[in-house]
Amino acid sequence: MDVKQFLTELHSAISNLDFVEAYTIEQFSVTYIKINFTLKPRGILSVWFNAIKRTQSFGIIENKYKF
Repeated sequence: MDVKQFLTELHSAISNLDFVEAYTIEQFSVTYIKINFTLKPRGILSVWFNAIKRTQSFGIIENKYKF
């Protein structure tokens, strides 16, 4: 799977979830991508994909404080 296929499949899966507000592509190249999703009520989901190593990982960051 290449980066564009990964992004298409991820976008399709995430678009059906009501707790995802928006997403931003933080890093993008031919071989890897990093995307941050803003979660309701507050938090971030970071997703990384590397096409060369064929690895995927994620991290969930909860923001307990409102600014």
